[in-house]
Amino acid sequence: MMNPIILEQIKSLYTENIEPLELLGGFHNNVFLSRNQKMVIKILDAETYRKINLLNEQEIINLMLLHGIKTASLIPSKNGSLIEQINPKEKKFYVMAYSYIDGEVLSPHLKEDHLIKAWGKQLGKMHEITKLNNHAMKQNYLEWDHDIKNEDFAKGHGKIIEEKWKGWTRFLRSQRMKIIMESSTTISIMRIL
Repeated sequence: MMNPIILEQIKSLYTENIEPLELLGGFHNNVFLSRNQKMVIKILDAETYRKINLLNEQEIINLMLLHGIKTASLIPSKNGSLIEQINPKEKKFYVMAYSYIDGEVLSPHLKEDHLIKAWGKQLGKMHEITKLNNHAMKQNYLEWDHDIKNEDFAKGHGKIIEEKWKGWTRFLRSQRMKIIMESSTTISIMRIL
């Protein structure tokens, strides 16, 4: 259930007829659906998410729509803003509303080759669009083959993602050391033989 103070502030930004809201999920149980308004509302903790990242998301969505990729579009608030900030009590949140697209959840055991191929083709098209339009974007994204230190890869993507990335890189380093040690042992044994 959504905090009543947050709900009232969202109603004042979008529409009074937003209820009932269904929890869809999200990383922090922060994504809600209003079926009667065909609207998905995302509530993001301003301490965790940077506004520049939300503006980048907005830019990518607009670019995809411009090139015919079917994706949820952002819905402006009554103020005409695509990203709003609310301040219930001491905490700040960003609020974004998207158009709802009806569809089905794909099974994790998908075995239909034509769907997998169509999905891959669409992803390839999306990557091509961003690569070909990189020069015109406000935020210059790194090329696919850029040189970046892996420690810095997740910087600016929020605390949770940064922590997960650090944990993953620590795990990979430990696995690499195991492989190096196993490989050197195998090589030493082979030299003896």
